[in-house]
Amino acid sequence: MTSFEDFVRDLDALLTLINKQTGKVFLPIAVSHSPVKPAEQFIVVLRTSENVQGLPLQGWFTDVIPQLAKKFVTKKIKLDAKLNVGTFAIKLTQQLRLFYQQEGLNVIGGFQDSANQLNLLFFKLDRLPTTTLPI
Repeated sequence: MTSFEDFVRDLDALLTLINKQTGKVFLPIAVSHSPVKPAEQFIVVLRTSENVQGLPLQGWFTDVIPQLAKKFVTKKIKLDAKLNVGTFAIKLTQQLRLFYQQEGLNVIGGFQDSANQLNLLFFKLDRLPTTTLPI
């Protein structure tokens, strides 16, 4: 089985191959564990950039595939065997906010592997948007 990190590392070659065959730039828009072998496989859904609706493309998208492929980042979050389901959602939300604030990462999706880890895929913004507060 290909590891999730290997998949993302090879994303440049995959997107280039697809682009040569279709003339279009595809993006990963969703990640999940496989319904067939959830402990061993994962699924990544790709969509053409002009049809992407669930992800904002402003601030990071480029049709230069080698540059684009570098904007996808993986992170792993180890799940404790004594996971408190009641507080996990709050802690995960806080961690995702930190990834955004500190590294400009926006989550695309993820899955839990057989090692009890969350494997997450992010896209990295070139720069965080600035917001203006009302006076």
